[in-house]
Amino acid sequence: MGRTSVVTRILAIAVCLTACAPTPPTAAVNNLFAQAVPFCRIMADPKQYVDREVLVIGIFADTPHSGMLYGEGCTNIVELHGSSNRPGDKRAASILGGAFQKDIGARVEVVMRGVWRAHPKIVPCTEDSCMRYRLEDTQLLAAKRLR
Repeated sequence: MGRTSVVTRILAIAVCLTACAPTPPTAAVNNLFAQAVPFCRIMADPKQYVDREVLVIGIFADTPHSGMLYGEGCTNIVELHGSSNRPGDKRAASILGGAFQKDIGARVEVVMRGVWRAHPKIVPCTEDSCMRYRLEDTQLLAAKRLR
């Protein structure tokens, strides 16, 4: 094998490795992660966010019918309810879908926009312990796989 052939193969391998490597998040994605309110901060005082649009960062949990959102360091979890008229980011959806195809227990940190809602579990109770919170009209804006 000649020197040119070896160099060509090394370059081909380098190109393949570069093309196959995941692309790093863009500045816009990093900015979304920086701006979003952490899930556990919202759950510390959920009433102040009710009926408001929020930009929230949390960990996505895949479920058979939708998804759930939770945070590191708090025990709460909320349902996510999407909307077909609020398309999300295609790259984020690809990261999310790919992660759960490979590993059902994948941990993916997401930034979502949605309306924070409170629904009473027990009527007519308005205490925090009686409320079930959820994020409605959700829009997936960014995602990154956690290791």
